[in-house]
Amino acid sequence: MDSSYHKKVKKLNKEHLHRVRSLAIRHNQQIRQTLLDEIDGRANQVIGAAGSLESLKLALAMLYLGEGSKWKSHRGLSLGNSNPEIVSLYVHLLKECYGINIDSLRARVQCRADQDTGMLEKYWSELLGISRNQFYKSGIDKRTQGKPRIDMITEEFVL
Repeated sequence: MDSSYHKKVKKLNKEHLHRVRSLAIRHNQQIRQTLLDEIDGRANQVIGAAGSLESLKLALAMLYLGEGSKWKSHRGLSLGNSNPEIVSLYVHLLKECYGINIDSLRARVQCRADQDTGMLEKYWSELLGISRNQFYKSGIDKRTQGKPRIDMITEEFVL
């Protein structure tokens, strides 16, 4: 067979593959969005049906059991997480369930050595409405000094 024929077929296959990939990406995004909308709808039904104080306390207890720190030598509650939605939910549930005043909370940013602690404290302070003077000194992971970042985890917030 002629080499120009093979080149033409290869080019057509490449063009077709490019078109099909973009279609597949859009289709998979639609499937994912439909799934997320369905999950969101079910979650909203559950939250709407179970919006009582006892349900919120149960949600807070489950969140704390999954994400909270459990030190026998420490009397307070502590939750560490890098997801702003989780930390915001925790603060919201503390306020809703127990009337915890935001001024009584203390916080700490724990991060890599190559991160700007001031910027992170400002971010978390604004997100949660906690004054920056309520922050303990930031914790910097010494193991990360001089090492390149290889993952997407950027910081952990401890409340």
